[in-house]
Amino acid sequence: MRTLDWDRARAVLLATGVGLIALIALTAFIRDVDRVEIVATLMYAPILAGLLSFGLTGGLALGLAAAGVYIGLRLPAIDLVGITPLAGTIMSRVLGFVAFGALGGWAADQLRTALDRYELIDEVDEDSGLGNARAIVNSIAREASRAKRYATPFSVVTTTFDDIGTDRRSRARLRELGAKIAASIRASDQAAHIRSDGTHQIVLVLPETAADGAETVAANLGLLVGGVMSRDVVTETITDAGDDTDPLAALRSRLIDLP
Repeated sequence: MRTLDWDRARAVLLATGVGLIALIALTAFIRDVDRVEIVATLMYAPILAGLLSFGLTGGLALGLAAAGVYIGLRLPAIDLVGITPLAGTIMSRVLGFVAFGALGGWAADQLRTALDRYELIDEVDEDSGLGNARAIVNSIAREASRAKRYATPFSVVTTTFDDIGTDRRSRARLRELGAKIAASIRASDQAAHIRSDGTHQIVLVLPETAADGAETVAANLGLLVGGVMSRDVVTETITDAGDDTDPLAALRSRLIDLP
């Protein structure tokens, strides 16, 4: 499942909202409702677009604009029968436009903030279900700190293979690979998938694992990745004994596409 960012959320909400508004207007047209009320229903669509694009400010401004347009459309009827018979209808429409724009804009701002915050802390790779670059950097940082404090080793294993494309079948193979890797590693290990410039890389962080153990993991990982992806793979092990002055920098410099 792909992470839902604000742009995709906005597109979904706009398409759904406009479709619903159009359906309500069509139903009103079929039932021979007053044409002014049909137009008033359709005016919720630009308010929705405004609040999704500009939040509270845009929603409120367009809500007030729609209220003004609606009052203008009702002026002939007001001249004909007076304001009293139409006061309730006009007031409800005006309040509806303003409330929809203001409350909808506020809600859109909150949703955008929440999605942006989630994107900042998201550590899941959308293609494989493993960790992403941020996750692996954080994991290396944690293990580097532990290794330096307790003088225990940890290792990083990387397996690189050529890009396989982005079609449905390729995504399914990446998802299968991610599931198999997740099932084959220890609970304390961290696995990530990184795509960069036509290259894929699987990265494993192995706490308290020395060079000999990392070599075994690397051999098994190479066989697993090569078998699932049907690609030649290049596997490398990086072992740190906890005595580097800056092991994180040394490790990160040998990994691709890490921030």
